[in-house]
Amino acid sequence: MTAPILPDQPTHVWVFDVNRRVYPKIKPGELPLTGSPIYREHWVKHLIIGQTPRSWLIGPARKPTKIPKRGANPSLVLFSKKDVDDNVWLNDHRYRVQRLILTLSPEKLRQVAELIGYEATT
Repeated sequence: MTAPILPDQPTHVWVFDVNRRVYPKIKPGELPLTGSPIYREHWVKHLIIGQTPRSWLIGPARKPTKIPKRGANPSLVLFSKKDVDDNVWLNDHRYRVQRLILTLSPEKLRQVAELIGYEATT
């Protein structure tokens, strides 16, 4: 049994679809920068068509997919565009920031440690 969506509840979810691959467009005469699909394009927006007490329902009405209201895997289901933007930013920049931290001087690394709340024991 499904209940209607109330105004203060989400109307859409973004689901990570590993099979959705959109590649960067290559202009004639250019070499591709990467052969990888665009990460953001894996996130597909779905309309919530109903709900049960524990799940949101997406997809076709005849056989909807259930998305748990609590405990949905945040690497596969997000509930706002801001969450998708944050996830994409982390995916695109986390590795680069980590690599830069390895090259910092002791003074700069102490500043980063202070910024993130790390307290050295020695």
